[in-house]
Amino acid sequence: MLYSVPIWVIVILVQTVVLGVSLFLVSSSDTSPFRQDGWVSTWIKCLALVVAVFFVGTYLPYGPLSTVIVFLLGIMALFQKTFFQTLLVSLANWVLTNLVHWGIPLLLERLAANQ
Repeated sequence: MLYSVPIWVIVILVQTVVLGVSLFLVSSSDTSPFRQDGWVSTWIKCLALVVAVFFVGTYLPYGPLSTVIVFLLGIMALFQKTFFQTLLVSLANWVLTNLVHWGIPLLLERLAANQ
């Protein structure tokens, strides 16, 4: 179990970056949390939300349903987004997560083929 800790740290950090990019892409320039709250504060909020969703999904019953609720309410509470904006951030986050999920193995495959 201990050997999988670095993998989960990497997953949490990648998901934090994906969430930050999703917020950046969906928000307008004047309502961007990066502009309103600052870069450091926004990245800390993203990390806190990703860690909370990870632990809720891992340790609470009904994990997948619980994570959706925590994720949506977390975006609304931490970043002062409306429900529609929260859905847009969630959609962007889902698309970027899938791109990363499928892009990393392809990148590693091409790097391995070039060596």
